[in-house]
Amino acid sequence: TLVKEILRDLNLDEKHFAPGAMLAKISRAKERCVTPHVYASSSEGELSPTIASIYSEYQRRLGQASALDFDDLIMHALSLAERDDGIGNAWRNRFKYVLVDEYQDVNEAQYRMVRALSSGSGNICVVGDDDQSIYGFRGADHRIILRFERDFPGAATFRLERNYRSTAAVLSAANSLVSRNTQRHRKKLWTEREDGLPVTVYAGQTDRDAARYVVGSIRRSMHELGLGR
Repeated sequence: TLVKEILRDLNLDEKHFAPGAMLAKISRAKERCVTPHVYASSSEGELSPTIASIYSEYQRRLGQASALDFDDLIMHALSLAERDDGIGNAWRNRFKYVLVDEYQDVNEAQYRMVRALSSGSGNICVVGDDDQSIYGFRGADHRIILRFERDFPGAATFRLERNYRSTAAVLSAANSLVSRNTQRHRKKLWTEREDGLPVTVYAGQTDRDAARYVVGSIRRSMHELGLGR
């Protein structure tokens, strides 16, 4: 609603500047800890000065309303945690241990938050798998987990390579596939489960094609097991 109001006040057509798309660009900037001022002076802002103006006005009006959007929850908290004063020190020393799950899917702002909050005690534990990073479209940066040892010197790395869920056939296919990734930690999953059925690949043209294939496969399996029509 706020973005729509800004577009109207700036005499911008929603057909050319879709509110959802504008919010997505603002969100990506915040995930990189890029303020409106920095964005406007960046190459991205120079290429899209209109978006830079929308971003700046958006933040100004949020401030007027004493409001935060989702990304601000981290941006503003981060500004406190990184302060070089008593307030910053208090937050950095507040947490004795920092634990992070799915570390392969953090973005720059989240990484800086983790780094700040763990800098007091120095106790940090992260769990993740660079081969499972799937949220790049939401700003996640898999390179952050690749440089963990460099960012936190002295940390020990434990590779949990035994898999309890999949069969050997599935793991063999997965290991073969991810071995082609050029930026990854070396690992090889293994299991004590039996080989299982061979892996099959279905290339659907659309999401609905894929859904129909999955449902059809489930129905056939249920029929073969006598569990339903």
